[in-house]
Amino acid sequence: MTPQQVYAFYFHGPAYQVVASAWRAGDQAVAALAASLPENHQPPGAPLATAPRLVELCFQAAGLWEAGLEGRLALPAHVDSARVLRDPAKAKGALHALARPSAPGCFDCLVVDSAGQVIVRVDGYRSIPLPSPIAAAVAANLHAVFGR
Repeated sequence: MTPQQVYAFYFHGPAYQVVASAWRAGDQAVAALAASLPENHQPPGAPLATAPRLVELCFQAAGLWEAGLEGRLALPAHVDSARVLRDPAKAKGALHALARPSAPGCFDCLVVDSAGQVIVRVDGYRSIPLPSPIAAAVAANLHAVFGR
């Protein structure tokens, strides 16, 4: 999926439009991190305790999988754990989220660099569905990419 297709579905502002492209690879959703994002916080150089945009990349990858297979938009409800394992600034090359269902309604996700190093790990992500349906044109794009 292109960013235009993803953000016709998601309602995020520019700083959290983190998906450059997304696709299905077997039993998981893959989302590439966008290269040029506006500042995330103020002041921009202040240190962060987590990697919020990489965790968000996991949420959005899992959400695209849910939307494509289940036809629903859902928001984060629970995470068992989210860990930053390596400094994202020292990652090699492009970053990708790999979101895989681990149980019904539950996902585990890794953000990896191009060398295969795990940068962020999110386990036990669960969402809660929103009541409104996904627009038909958007649902068709999601199903074409992520559906079975």
